Amino acid sequence: MVYYYVKVVDNGGNLSAQSNTISFLCNNGISEAKIRAGNLNELPKEFALEKNYPNPFNPVTTIRFAIPENSFVTLKIFDILGKETTTLVNSFEEAGYKTVQFDATNLPSGIYIYKLTAGNFVDMKKMVLMK
Repeated sequence: MVYYYVKVVDNGGNLSAQSNTISFLCNNGISEAKIRAGNLNELPKEFALEKNYPNPFNPVTTIRFAIPENSFVTLKIFDILGKETTTLVNSFEEAGYKTVQFDATNLPSGIYIYKLTAGNFVDMKKMVLMK
């Protein structure tokens, strides 16, 4: 599932407030848009690491994650052999939804693993860099 927030600029150049979250589900090739009502400042209810987008990518991709409580967070990138190539986050983070950009300009094409550790939560996902 992918979440988007929408802001609109009118003909007078005025920027609207941010919308509620719009999520897109794709089932059997059919996209369905739904608007999630609620407070945009709502904290996540559980830890989560989302798939990066775009994937495959060249040379920049976005990684989103959610932490429901203040935690020390690390987000690291590893090559397919398990060698750490980059640390994107290594700090105490407040609870919420987070977004990090990964720029792989100086890395060769290939499969990479990204690993999120926050409190007792650990998750890993695979991404593909194609140059």
